Amino acid sequence: MKTNYFFKNTTVYSTLLISTFIFGQKSSDLDLTFNTGTSANNVVSDVVRQNDGKYVLSGQFSSFNSNVNAGKFVRLNYNGSISANAQNIPTDKSYYTTAIQADQKIFLATYGLLQRFNTDFSVDNSFSLGQFTSVPSANKIVPLSDGKLLVGLITNSYFTKGLLRLNSDGSTDASFNAGTSANDGVSQIVVQQDGKILIAGYFTKYNGTDRYRFARLNSDGSLDLTFKTSLPSGTSISAIAVQPDGKILIGGNFKTYNGLERDCIARLNVDGTLDSTFLTPYWTSFSGRINSIVVANDGKIYVGGINIPQNFCRLNANGSRDTTFTSLGANGEVSAMIKDPDGKIVIAGNFATFNQPNGINQYGIVRIYGDSVLSTSETQLQNKIQIYPNPAKDILKVKAENNQKISSVSLYSSTGIFIRQIELKQNSEINVSQLSKGIYILKIQTENSSSSIKFIKD
Repeated sequence: MKTNYFFKNTTVYSTLLISTFIFGQKSSDLDLTFNTGTSANNVVSDVVRQNDGKYVLSGQFSSFNSNVNAGKFVRLNYNGSISANAQNIPTDKSYYTTAIQADQKIFLATYGLLQRFNTDFSVDNSFSLGQFTSVPSANKIVPLSDGKLLVGLITNSYFTKGLLRLNSDGSTDASFNAGTSANDGVSQIVVQQDGKILIAGYFTKYNGTDRYRFARLNSDGSLDLTFKTSLPSGTSISAIAVQPDGKILIGGNFKTYNGLERDCIARLNVDGTLDSTFLTPYWTSFSGRINSIVVANDGKIYVGGINIPQNFCRLNANGSRDTTFTSLGANGEVSAMIKDPDGKIVIAGNFATFNQPNGINQYGIVRIYGDSVLSTSETQLQNKIQIYPNPAKDILKVKAENNQKISSVSLYSSTGIFIRQIELKQNSEINVSQLSKGIYILKIQTENSSSSIKFIKD
């Protein structure tokens, strides 16, 4: 009878616990476990993440955490300490883009240099650009699942095509049907789930067809004529992100798109038409620009750039400013962002302080909690989820009202820090036998609601 009584009152018990619970971190807080010491001494232009959780940074810095051997190109451990640096790259250059292949080999590129490195940061001599009379200068590198590479180039007298596809050994992929390609540089490349390719840059034509600064290609490199775009003269797109539903977010320095007002950010339908349900924030100065866009797991949108609010802020899914996100942002330009699998956001750029007055002096690279922690709004129990027994020793069962399908279950610590995704076994069971004794939180997402429920591991 005692177990049955507890089960019947699980919802009430959880509600009482959660209503009085104060989470340890907010999504806007700096993650101080990411400790980079004195950090970079100049701009961090780009950051990418390896599968093992380490980060690779490139930029204009000549030292990192006072290590002069870690200038321009460095790998950090997840905790921010230096993991490795390349000793054999030219130090008189600034490096603007990096990329990581599926096998974790690393690309580094700038003016007149495009190299691939092995996982130990030694130069990979199996990658050769010997077919060119000079080394191409790359704005963007995107490794593909088949080992090939899309490379957005800075055009010049030697390289008149803004986009190339290379084979994994560096040779030119002749099957890429780009014709004369983009007639000027390509600086942004994003591959959609269906294999089509979004490109942005400084071009005005693609294979002879008018396309001002933005276009979509078919997977073979030919122009997708069904995708219609229109940017005003003198503007550009410097950030592209594709949502899980296929809609496309673009950021840049534009004030209109397809003739309608949109202040540096817009959302497009899959055919390139403007999504009228996405609001424009009217927030930037005349010189404002968005450089990077990250879509969070809950649909909210992180944006970074220059001369936007605090150079970094968060939007709701409909484009309105998220006023619950209290970050004070960066005191300089945000150039790149990535989202970790746990929901944390890594932010890079040309800033010396972040989230002051309660933040830290840390040049060029920080990490915030993002959606790796539960926000206060997520603690409202929907009364549509039951978990039992609670406390649980080995197996915890989850039941959704009206047999709703449970799409995901996330496990958090008692302070609201993300631990891992939970695999729901048959009969909606969760194996908790390996957890240490204590209090935990389950965030359970169904078709219609999201609930955060505390449970005790006995």
